[in-house]
Amino acid sequence: MRLHVNAGRPFHFRVALTNTSKRPFRFKSCPVYLEGLSSMFRHERHVLNCEPVGTIAPGRRVIFDMVFHAPANAAIGNNGLDWELGWKTAQLGPFADVPVRVSR
Repeated sequence: MRLHVNAGRPFHFRVALTNTSKRPFRFKSCPVYLEGLSSMFRHERHVLNCEPVGTIAPGRRVIFDMVFHAPANAAIGNNGLDWELGWKTAQLGPFADVPVRVSR
């Protein structure tokens, strides 16, 4: 399934993060995440709104509502929406590259 993104318009989606460890997880601070179209060299940087989450119990999942503002000059056609948590951190954080179709 390919999602549909309109160039120059906001695109709403959700990201689910699961605590796969055997210990409770609490963010020390809210991390930066990166999102953008695979074909573009510039991606948006944002801070994840993790404060309301509190502690994530082992095996539990939390869902975050996201909004990506697709660039007005995005190439029309098949693309990918990249999302990465903890951008430029020491460890590779959760990431996704989801197929999207860009139109005007």
